Amino acid sequence: MSERTTGQDLAQSGGQRLSGTVTALEVQVRDQSRVNLYLDGRFAFGLSAKSVADAGLKRGDHLGPDRIADLLKGEAREQAMFQAFNYLSYRGRSTHEMQQYLRKKGHAPETIDSVVTRLVDLHYLDDTHFAVSWVENRRRAGGRGPHLLRSELLQKGVARDTAEQATEDAAGEQHETALEAARKKATGLRAADYVEFSRKLGGYLSRRGFSSEVVWETVKRVWKEREDGVAAEDDDVA
Repeated sequence: MSERTTGQDLAQSGGQRLSGTVTALEVQVRDQSRVNLYLDGRFAFGLSAKSVADAGLKRGDHLGPDRIADLLKGEAREQAMFQAFNYLSYRGRSTHEMQQYLRKKGHAPETIDSVVTRLVDLHYLDDTHFAVSWVENRRRAGGRGPHLLRSELLQKGVARDTAEQATEDAAGEQHETALEAARKKATGLRAADYVEFSRKLGGYLSRRGFSSEVVWETVKRVWKEREDGVAAEDDDVA
């Protein structure tokens, strides 16, 4: 096993396989923020320099199984917290997304629970705030209706009542949002008649999560605008 994964594996198994006297603490060549710990002259596991300093470890210390288990569990939490902050640096995350991410990184359930609880306490994870921000960002990036936004939030593990509350404003403003999206789409839409136009534009708006009523009202309005524009052009030519 690698120096980094040894500590993680031992932490997950409780560290019961190791005990002994610290005979050396050596800074790793490839990562000087980490330290190799040797027990009774043999490499045992790697720790971050911060973990070593916080624990006050030094040569001659005797480490029993319980102390090693605590050290390695703390190391696993620190590593998971570092990964969590890195994951959050790209965009906000739901609590469920963070749990899934840390699980994929191989962390033990108790480590995940500890880190997620800490992030919630520090307000780095807040599903209500995440849902509101997600809706706002997705609407700004491109017209999306409340049904699609709600579905996206549910897929990210946000509770249904939280998702519905976050999309209330989107539902109230979906006529305006749908019209803006439809006008943009219609600019490059080729259609021989209203039937083809309504099928193409209606399908597009439906996939964007707008209600059926809003879809067909919008299609009719944009078609009329399109026809009026053609009529005006014909009058100019005449």
